[in-house]
Amino acid sequence: MREPTTTPTPTLERSTDRVERDASRFSTTLVVAALAYGAVTQGAFHARQYVVFLVLCALVCGAALGRRQHEKRQGVEGSAPWAAAASLVVGATVVGLLHGSLTGVLPALSLAIVVLAGLLGGSASSGAGRAVRAGLVIVGVAVAATVWAGVALHREPWGKVIAGIWRGAGSITYVNATAALLSMALLVSLAELVDTPGRRARLIAWALVVGLVTTLSRAGLAAALVGVVVLAFLLGGRRVAVALIGLVPAVVVSVAALVPSMPEARAPQLAVALTGLVIGAVLAATEHSIRRSLVLAGALVVASTLFLSVSSAGRAALDDVGATRVGLESTDRSHQWGLALDRAAGAPLSGHDRIGAPYQWQGDDGRWFVAPYAHNEYLDLLAAYGLVGALAVVAAVALVARGWRHTAARTSGRPPAYRAGAAAALAAFAVHSAFDFLWHIPMLVLAAAILAGAGLVTPDPLHRLSAKEPT
Repeated sequence: MREPTTTPTPTLERSTDRVERDASRFSTTLVVAALAYGAVTQGAFHARQYVVFLVLCALVCGAALGRRQHEKRQGVEGSAPWAAAASLVVGATVVGLLHGSLTGVLPALSLAIVVLAGLLGGSASSGAGRAVRAGLVIVGVAVAATVWAGVALHREPWGKVIAGIWRGAGSITYVNATAALLSMALLVSLAELVDTPGRRARLIAWALVVGLVTTLSRAGLAAALVGVVVLAFLLGGRRVAVALIGLVPAVVVSVAALVPSMPEARAPQLAVALTGLVIGAVLAATEHSIRRSLVLAGALVVASTLFLSVSSAGRAALDDVGATRVGLESTDRSHQWGLALDRAAGAPLSGHDRIGAPYQWQGDDGRWFVAPYAHNEYLDLLAAYGLVGALAVVAAVALVARGWRHTAARTSGRPPAYRAGAAAALAAFAVHSAFDFLWHIPMLVLAAAILAGAGLVTPDPLHRLSAKEPT
């Protein structure tokens, strides 16, 4: 009599694969939905919106359980997201116990779910991971459109009047948070443009650059430049320079046409802004040689300078921007950083007893000022959670970095574009976090975690970049 066999049948294997693919698609949809929801609800910053956002992230984590075996077969470092999230949970719990209550650390505990969802979504194998990254870029382009509209139409809260000038805040409604999102999306799209030049890639990158510049965020722009340097190191300086130079003419004319709408005291110059936007789009959609791009960019810079010089609104905007956005001094941040350092020194192990307590100081004129955050996430982390919290974050980053190293070791040569773009975007986010409160915006945490998860997938040999430089 024949013994029954335990070998899986082809039908069963196909059924299992189908279930895993369905779980992957469901997870991808949820991650992109969470990003889109965060984009239209001020980054899911407020409690009611954050609850919905958190539910979406929790569903992503649940759906990911259905594809763990599939990901192991696809070369995904599947344990890294869970280990990193566990590190954050343990750190927050220890801080809470040292304080005698877990109530104060509930935000950090819930944020671990957001981090886990992002890592899982970003590390989804094959087409699912690409879809998540594409979703991040698309959401970034949509936010960039609201940034432009906020300034061009003088529409609040998409635009904000700060020190007499209109700056783009977008649907997130916080200028610096919007800049952080746009810089991450830009670096991902720029890597794609370097890898696969084309009209669509140029238009996307152009829209994101225009949106980023319109925020007038000094930290956001500086962080993006750091990301560009990282990208040039990973993909080749000449290749990145070619991609950027091709965008300069389109960006110059689009931004210059928007400048007359920036002064608070002036009416919006919608016709001028729209004309510049259309011309910029046409220039971005048209491929130019490096020499022609440089000549065109120089001519447009001269023409834009003359145009703004003869326009009263343009002169007023340039004066206001020069007075408020040129320079590195920030008195408020200096006070906040000093107070955060004092708190960290006063309770180095577990942080300040009142986690999240605002910072207060008295100005030279006798007035009192209050700020909810230190505008430096690293100092805020030490002040609120002490060395215990900082070590938990360092451990989580180290676990993810270890996963990146393991997957990178399986390939040779230059990293693929998506991996280089993710690394550059994370570098920009890390730099920007030293100047603004970005980790308190759940959507930004999710976006950064998605990019961190991208490095946990072994690059496909068929999609490696060629070492050949463009001519």
